[in-house]
Amino acid sequence: MSNGRAKKGGETGLNGEFYPGGTFLPSTTLAKGTSSAKAKPAKVRKARTGPSWEDYEIVPEGMRAIYASMMGFTGRWCQYSWKLELATSVIENEYNGLDMEGCRRLVEKFNAGERFCTEAEYKAMWKTGFKISN
Repeated sequence: MSNGRAKKGGETGLNGEFYPGGTFLPSTTLAKGTSSAKAKPAKVRKARTGPSWEDYEIVPEGMRAIYASMMGFTGRWCQYSWKLELATSVIENEYNGLDMEGCRRLVEKFNAGERFCTEAEYKAMWKTGFKISN
């Protein structure tokens, strides 16, 4: 058996499978359609967990970073008290279907020292089905 092309009439390759005449023969013992490349590890998701640019942590599976989820339109960082607060626009008009009680719970959780919330806690922050993608 050569490692070029199969002989006229067909030939069995190194992997034990039949190859019709003229087709290229495999150079490995791997089955057809498999790769010798190792499976890629899952991507590590990092998110901002505090006001400093160095505050990035790996997000556990099924969790969300509270700071990254709330900053911008629902929360603001108070530099005097070093705490996360609800933005005034959110308090006045419950912007974009937000549930104020859900937002307050996440702010309190962050100020108590926790940096991550579950998906259920994040979804409880919304009255409607509106959701921001990762």
